[in-house]
Amino acid sequence: AVLRRIYKVVSGTETESIQFIAEQAVSGFTFPALTFAVKDEDAGEILPTLVSPPEDLSWMSYVPGNFYAGFSPSKPRTVMFSDVDRPTSWPIDYMYDVRDDVVALAVAGNTVFALTEGYTWAFTGTGPEAMSPCILSTPQACISARSVCVLDGAVFYASQDGVCMASSAADYAGTVSVITKKYFSKREWEALNPSTCVMDTYDGALYAWFTLTNGVRQGYMFDLSEGASALVTHDEQAKALFYDVRSDNLYYTRSI
Repeated sequence: AVLRRIYKVVSGTETESIQFIAEQAVSGFTFPALTFAVKDEDAGEILPTLVSPPEDLSWMSYVPGNFYAGFSPSKPRTVMFSDVDRPTSWPIDYMYDVRDDVVALAVAGNTVFALTEGYTWAFTGTGPEAMSPCILSTPQACISARSVCVLDGAVFYASQDGVCMASSAADYAGTVSVITKKYFSKREWEALNPSTCVMDTYDGALYAWFTLTNGVRQGYMFDLSEGASALVTHDEQAKALFYDVRSDNLYYTRSI
């Protein structure tokens, strides 16, 4: 070490801060004794208070405003946010409880959607200290975390009833829509084994694969540019997907 920085704790009736006092250079191999008196009002910059995230922090997602959202499997009913510009600090004041266990998070614009085992929640705001929570009125559980994807400001995922869409747009705010209900009956959808759904977006469409109970993988494309959705089946097999924004390509790993 060549320098050391000295701080003092400034305590109030309800708050406490750590403020910079002085910087001292090393003399030889030691720091000489240092004595001084500094008034609270003359202290320098306040040392930022950092709160370490839980060890099992999951689904860390960037939110416009330069902060992050995430959740912890050890506290599955809590959605948490980081400090602005400090993704290593997750204050308790920026944690919000929901009524069901969180399965996944998805960010669309200034809204963070918490997809759960029950109702979907939407958290909207421009800063972690002022996120407004709202529970959406339709109970559609997310049954496959790997099905969650975002397209044109809307979030899509597989539920027990079909492919669902949640959006903060005025026409859809407060609800969850099942966009595949005109293509699959309840029995037909359940036959696809939707908890195995792997899905991503590409060129205005959703590409989804399901592993049937007999081990066969079935692929579908839902073209959202054709209205509510147009369904196309295909023979491609995939067990993993990745959309590369820079190259505008959808990559997948074939199932062997």
